[in-house]
Amino acid sequence: VVPMLEVLLMQNWARVQSVIEVINKPLEMRDTSQLGDFRRLKPQFIEGTSKKHRQNIFLSLFPHPYFKSLFRSVTDESVLGEPQEIDGSPKIPTAVESIPLRVRQYFLRVPATSMKDAHQERLKYFTEKLYHTRLQYYL
Repeated sequence: VVPMLEVLLMQNWARVQSVIEVINKPLEMRDTSQLGDFRRLKPQFIEGTSKKHRQNIFLSLFPHPYFKSLFRSVTDESVLGEPQEIDGSPKIPTAVESIPLRVRQYFLRVPATSMKDAHQERLKYFTEKLYHTRLQYYL
């Protein structure tokens, strides 16, 4: 399980891929006399096919092409079919989607001198420039 995958975007992505690639792989075969019960060692690790039996869970707040390529690189499609990707982000309806297409939309950049005064300047721009001109048109 890799939680908060978006935090790993700040790292060198090649390094992240190499670390994920070697997870669950034994570095070398150990002396089995010290392991105790040899039957506990799973055959897929000895054969090097643990990639086919591994469950990988990557959690992120947003989708990203790097995440998808990483997910596909560590899954094996030949055994389990298509890898399962679940998008659990809720769909939030927006006001722009509810407007019929026949309404012309304008996106204007409102000049602001600072972030502190941006709200007031936006309101002033709307009331003096946009709203006032529309009122004059209808009166």
